[in-house]
Amino acid sequence: SGMDKPLIVTGSQDNQILVHSMDPDIQEPLEQYSGHTGLVSCIIYQHNNIVSVSWDSTMRIWKTATQCDTIQAHKPAVWAISGLYQFDETKRALTGGADK
Repeated sequence: SGMDKPLIVTGSQDNQILVHSMDPDIQEPLEQYSGHTGLVSCIIYQHNNIVSVSWDSTMRIWKTATQCDTIQAHKPAVWAISGLYQFDETKRALTGGADK
């Protein structure tokens, strides 16, 4: 994706992630990321990837608009993500969910 220009990335109740240009002359989304089966509750951009969490209980690390690594993050909905971190050889993510 063209993440070298200023962009706005949105997630919504229709389970989609849209990438928009900040150029007011470009009205249509530049990219649409599909894969979540529940509303997208939080998005970050880190390490050249869009990372999203959803009420479908997953975290997705997007490689392209149609390819991602999917991680079952919590049993019920995932509400928030703070970041991706590397500890030794293990990658970690800080997420918040509806678990008890």
